[in-house]
Amino acid sequence: MRDRVNLHPVSLSKGRHHTVHFPLQRMFVLLEFIMSKFPQFDTAKIMIAASVRHCRLTLEELPVGQIVVDEFGLIRSIDQSTMIVLGVETAHGAGLKQFISQQSKQFPEQLSPANFGDMGEFQFLGWDNTLLSAHIVCVPAHHPQTFLLSIVFSSRG
Repeated sequence: MRDRVNLHPVSLSKGRHHTVHFPLQRMFVLLEFIMSKFPQFDTAKIMIAASVRHCRLTLEELPVGQIVVDEFGLIRSIDQSTMIVLGVETAHGAGLKQFISQQSKQFPEQLSPANFGDMGEFQFLGWDNTLLSAHIVCVPAHHPQTFLLSIVFSSRG
């Protein structure tokens, strides 16, 4: 799994923390390498370079959080930027359900491999009690009976 995802936050120039996905980085490096080998396609290279830059900026700026939970939805690990968005200093041991609005779709009582993949959109409560729409994708985490929830916030307040 080490080659696929680095779960440690990487500090960017704006002070936010994001997870770096190594296959995506390799794809950008490979595209840049391929472009350097074909000087006859200068216009195409410029367009591809602009598209790669746009894609990279979009991915780096997406408000994405990562939370590791156990099968009962208790938080085992949470990234710093998500804690700030949710307005907590620590969330270890708390139930994820306490951060999801009652107006939202119901979060499962117990997680299992049947929950892997796109879990859908949920409404989180932000630090100032505003509703935050977020899409959750569930994948297996490193330890047995734990799940990595990748949370893409689509609106903030």
